[in-house]
Amino acid sequence: MRVLGTVADVHVTNAAAFGGVASGRRNDRCRAVEDCLAASIAEFAAICEPGDPFVVAGDLFDNDHPFPDQMRVVGNMMKAHPEIHFVVVLGNHDMHSTMEWDNALAPLSLLANVTVAMNPYHIPGTDVAVLPYHVSVLDYTPPAGVTVVIGHHGIADDKTAPFLRSGKGVVEVKNLVVWMQMHGLKHYIAGDWHEHRKWQVNDCTVVQVGALCPTGWNNPGHTGYGSLICITDGVYSRIEIKGPRFIHGASREDVLKEVLKAKRAGNTPYVKAACPAFEDPALEGAYIDWAPAIVKAQGAVRVAAEHLKSATTLQECFHSYVEADDTIPQEMKADVLRTIEGLMG
Repeated sequence: MRVLGTVADVHVTNAAAFGGVASGRRNDRCRAVEDCLAASIAEFAAICEPGDPFVVAGDLFDNDHPFPDQMRVVGNMMKAHPEIHFVVVLGNHDMHSTMEWDNALAPLSLLANVTVAMNPYHIPGTDVAVLPYHVSVLDYTPPAGVTVVIGHHGIADDKTAPFLRSGKGVVEVKNLVVWMQMHGLKHYIAGDWHEHRKWQVNDCTVVQVGALCPTGWNNPGHTGYGSLICITDGVYSRIEIKGPRFIHGASREDVLKEVLKAKRAGNTPYVKAACPAFEDPALEGAYIDWAPAIVKAQGAVRVAAEHLKSATTLQECFHSYVEADDTIPQEMKADVLRTIEGLMG
C-alpha cells in the first residue's frame, strides 16, 4: 500500500429541503451527495496505485433501506474503478441489526473490488484495520503490524458538550491515545460525528473525518466538511471535496456575504435567511430558505394594503381582508368579523 484514502458519513438519501426535481427516486439533493462521493473517488484515483484501499468509514447511506437506483449509482461508481479496493465500514445509519448482511451495504459485497466490513477487518497487504460501529474501540486488539485503525465512533475531548460525551460509542481522545500507544498505532481515523477535527499527541494522529457532504443546517458552516483523508507513505494529508455548504444569514448583508464566500470556495450555498426575501445577481445559483414568518407577514401586509386601497370604509376593509385570509377557517370567519366589529364599537 502506498496511499490510503478515507471518507465518512456520505449519507446518500433524498433530503427534503430543496430536494428539487426527482429522476426516478433520486432528487437533486441526492445527486449532489453522489457528486461529492464521485469527486472524492476521482481525487483518490488520481494519486493511488492499483490495489490501494479507499475506505468509507461508516454511513455511506442515510438509512438501512436505500432506493435501488441510489444503490445502483453508488455501486457503479465503485465498479468503474477496478484498480481501487473499496472497503465500506458498517455505520449506525447503514445497519438494521448486527446480524450478518442485515444492512444497506450487503448488495455492494457482490462487486469484485468491494469489501463490506461488518466485523473487524484487516485489509490484506496493508497495515490498516477497520472497525464497524458496534465494536468497542478500546476493547479491540489490532493484529500485529497494524499502524492505522479506521472506525465509526465519535471522538470527544474537554471541549465536547457533556450530552455528546455520554453518547453511545463515544471515545475520549485521551483514552484513545493511551490505547494507540499500547498497540503501536500511528493513526486512528473515525467517522460518525459530522464535524472534522484532528488531534496530534506525540506520534499519535487522531482524526474525526467529518461528513463528506453536510446533511443540512444541522451541519452549518463553510469548513469542516468534504474531507478526503489520505495517508501517503505514512504521511497524513487532507483534501477538501467541494459541494453543498449550509449557512445562516441574519440580515441581507449576511446573506450576501455568506453566499459570496461559499462561491469563492467553489461550494454551493444553501442559506437559511432570517431576513425578508430580496433579489440580487450575486444570489444566482444559491438555494435560500427565506424566513417563513417574515415572508408570511410581508404577504399579509401586502394583502391588507390592497384591501385598504379598494375599500370605502374601514369596516369594508376588514370584511374583505378576513374573507381573503385562507388561514382563518371558513366556519369561523363570521365570528371573527363580529369580534372585530365589537372591538370597533
